Amino acid sequence: MTADSSHRRVDQEPASSDGRDAALTLQAVYEPLKTTPSSTRFLTIQPANRPNDRISCKISETPFGELPAFKALSYQWGNEAATECIVLNGVECPVKQNLLDALHYLRRKWPAERFWIDALCINQADNNERSAQVRLMRTIFFRASAVIVWLGKDYEKYAPELPQLQRLGHGSMSKATSGAEAAMPNTTPTEAEATKAANEDDVSSLPLAKDLYQNGYWNRVWIVQEVGLAAELIVCFGDYAINWGGFIHLLTMHHVGNEGPLKLHEQRRRRYEGSCKLIQLLHDYKDAQCHDPKDKVYGLIGLAADARFFPIDYNKSRFEIWRDVMEFANQGKMLANDEIISTGSLVKYLLMGAGCEPLDQILRSYAPAEEAAALVNQPNSPKVFQVPAKALGCVRYIGPPPNEIVNDPMKQELWEAVVQACNTDDAGSAHAESDMLLRKMVMPGGPDLNGTCFTYSSVVQWSAGSHMGGGLESYHGQAVEKWQAKIEAPQYSSGSEKVQESLTEGVRLYQLDSFFRSKDWKMGVASSQVRLGDLICWVASSRMAIILRPQYNDRSNRWTLQAVGTAAVAKDLQGISPEAHRRRYKNFPQSRGYSDTSASLTVHLDATFLFILLESERIFKELD
Repeated sequence: MTADSSHRRVDQEPASSDGRDAALTLQAVYEPLKTTPSSTRFLTIQPANRPNDRISCKISETPFGELPAFKALSYQWGNEAATECIVLNGVECPVKQNLLDALHYLRRKWPAERFWIDALCINQADNNERSAQVRLMRTIFFRASAVIVWLGKDYEKYAPELPQLQRLGHGSMSKATSGAEAAMPNTTPTEAEATKAANEDDVSSLPLAKDLYQNGYWNRVWIVQEVGLAAELIVCFGDYAINWGGFIHLLTMHHVGNEGPLKLHEQRRRRYEGSCKLIQLLHDYKDAQCHDPKDKVYGLIGLAADARFFPIDYNKSRFEIWRDVMEFANQGKMLANDEIISTGSLVKYLLMGAGCEPLDQILRSYAPAEEAAALVNQPNSPKVFQVPAKALGCVRYIGPPPNEIVNDPMKQELWEAVVQACNTDDAGSAHAESDMLLRKMVMPGGPDLNGTCFTYSSVVQWSAGSHMGGGLESYHGQAVEKWQAKIEAPQYSSGSEKVQESLTEGVRLYQLDSFFRSKDWKMGVASSQVRLGDLICWVASSRMAIILRPQYNDRSNRWTLQAVGTAAVAKDLQGISPEAHRRRYKNFPQSRGYSDTSASLTVHLDATFLFILLESERIFKELD
């Protein structure tokens, strides 16, 4: 079991052929940490007789209540194998080259110091300990007397430029004596000052500045909080050290760029100006790198001012962590209603990338507790996401599945007869839309529409018009009664009503009674759960529509609504861009039959339904 694995804070792979023995040996090194009082492990490096002697370290547990003095190491783990060895509490422990180089540097510069180094101070094989210690990262880096930024040892070729840097006033960038942290001005020059310095002196240090700026260390997600929380920063490279102010001065003088360390410097400067909120950090550092996708979230929690008590648990799936982020943000009122889906899309991308596992597989691996399946009817619950929507209309006819159309021409003829009967005032455009939909199903090589829509009943129900005032919901009870009366005795049989159990297995054709006069959006495909009287609704940030089911409650004499699946309008199956959908949503026409009322409403969804909407975007990307 390697203590410095290529997987940052993830399950470790044995470094030796006898992985079981290695795991048992390291298990003896890592005694379980006490939870009361809260504590962590600190590392000391044993002195050596010769510079190249093997690194030998000791780790020991210390409660935070003792106010231990220590420095924290911030460094790049790297992707290479752990081929080097140190001795940790008397046990041989494989580490990677960059960590070994950092340990040699620390032994030379601070031989009597106590350090916190995540790879060695956390038992990486214990998910529960990792989760608990990552929750304490904010405390650790906040309390460290200094954070040592280790950029690697390969900078000796720049040694001739270092005296020139000292002459320019960058501080004591030198081979500091043991324990020396030079007293350097921790300030950053203005643009004019930096330009003046560059004009007055030669530019021999430019290659060094570029090399430091482009160091892969700056791409890591973990450094955002490690650098952001530090009381003092010491940047170390080769055999040299410089404080943060001098380091930023060097980079600013040479105009090497505005990302990486310059972006972090601005983050530190604006820390108390609202830039350290969780959602903003997720946006700002969405391109930062880590080996475990879970750290795209967990690596920023310590710096986020509004993320106290966020649940950190490496035993959770990425879907569960996505849900944690969304419900935590919802509880903390971090999102406007029209930001919910776009933020969910961002967090989904951070955790799962552009292409994730099939939705059935993701949700099947998540086994919710029994109480999670209980219906939620409290609009202020963090499990309830209120998303603006617009209703296209009410389902007035349910057609057969696409495969029945393909296999039985009579089913197609029946469908076309219903199209004519239901659209006598606009039969031409209705048949054009129907023909387009039918060709999608019967043409060789066409898309498989069975995987287009998803069946899932949200655990959230809400009363129509109970708390949001005007709009569609305020008169929804009366409206539903009229719609139900319309479809109680349909003229044509809609065939099998068999309910599919899978999320994606099977869709049904439907026809819509629109709330407005339009030549478009009269029909489409919906999940196999669609029923007569269901509402088809759009939201601004998803091209997939939502199926809402109105249900009458005799005891309360009110209608309730519940999302039960997804649907798509026929014309969208030809492809529609996100921008085009947002435009049509914004310009959505007024409803008909109800004075002074638009088709707007607010739908209440649970996190799983939100996730399904986001995954549904994949369908349209394949059609684009």
